[in-house]
Amino acid sequence: MCARHTYANLKRKFKDIELKNLFWDAANSYHKGDYERYMQEIKDINPAAFEVLIANDPKHWCKAFFRTQSHCEDVNNNFSESFNMSIKAARLRPLIDMLEMIRRQTMQRIAQRLREVKVCKTYLTSHAMKELAKNQNDTRFCISIPSGYEKYEVMESGISYSLDLSSRSCPCRKWDLTGIPCKHGLCIINNRGEDVVKYVSDYFSSRRLELLYEQNIMPVNGEPFWVKTLKDPIGVPKKRKLPGRPRKFSRIKSVHESIKSGKAYTTWKTNDV
Repeated sequence: MCARHTYANLKRKFKDIELKNLFWDAANSYHKGDYERYMQEIKDINPAAFEVLIANDPKHWCKAFFRTQSHCEDVNNNFSESFNMSIKAARLRPLIDMLEMIRRQTMQRIAQRLREVKVCKTYLTSHAMKELAKNQNDTRFCISIPSGYEKYEVMESGISYSLDLSSRSCPCRKWDLTGIPCKHGLCIINNRGEDVVKYVSDYFSSRRLELLYEQNIMPVNGEPFWVKTLKDPIGVPKKRKLPGRPRKFSRIKSVHESIKSGKAYTTWKTNDV
């Protein structure tokens, strides 16, 4: 479930700005401790809103309940809307032309991604490098205390975290969920003088990204070269007028979106992915 759309539905009934901030804090909580704290604050402010969120099953829109196998922390599902916008021109064409245009767009995009990854000079992808740099900056607030068998206790702002380097796991769940060492893990790795790359999931290696885009859609010959099936051609459907004013192909704006100076702008809070 998309957290942005979950909040959009919530906003139809409850308008408080404080509720909005607490919802996003809860949605972006990596572990149940933070999630329960923010949800309790929501319950104290607005019990009805709390019941609505619980009914929407938080395990589908809160990071604290996400599975760790996929190494993805996204709470917003923008993929479908991005795809819909990219085929906006193709949707105006007849069926076969539309499919051909989408195929060429997809083939061109995959080729572009492959060119980009082939010029990458680092073992890790740019996304992983940015995340590591951000987490590295936060290690200045952490102090690690060794225990044994690659187990450590890391102190940050009076809170302790028990880490096991061998399992690449941290109670904050950020490392578990993203596959990239969190600030607590990096604090230990830095003190041990080890290469951080070996603690990053293979999902974020440049080679893995190259393999992802290596198999592209094959180019297709034009219609004169197609095998004739001797079946009736696809006919044009009968035109029928629908009730109401005709709507353009732009998607319907949600309640939390508006138009300003001819451009759409949004008012929700999203995480940087």
